[in-house]
Amino acid sequence: GDLVIVYEKHDSLDHIYLKKDAIFKNKFGSFPHNDMIGKPFGAKIFSNCTSNRHGWVYILEPTPELWSSAVHTRTQIVNELDSSIITLNLD
Repeated sequence: GDLVIVYEKHDSLDHIYLKKDAIFKNKFGSFPHNDMIGKPFGAKIFSNCTSNRHGWVYILEPTPELWSSAVHTRTQIVNELDSSIITLNLD
């Protein structure tokens, strides 16, 4: 499936891989992937949950800036041996 960034609100982004018949659920409602597939980036998708009919999200194209905000873990510890091997193989 295609990777999309899900804009939930101004300080909340998530990422999902779209799969046919899958459902993305959050506090704003339930969003079937089938409603997102084929839509252009920037489309507003409304929740199909009966208890929260006013919920919506935007689907956005992954960019480096959005990806760094959507990924929840941003740190990686690299030990000296690993970094030396990576540096050796850079050329």
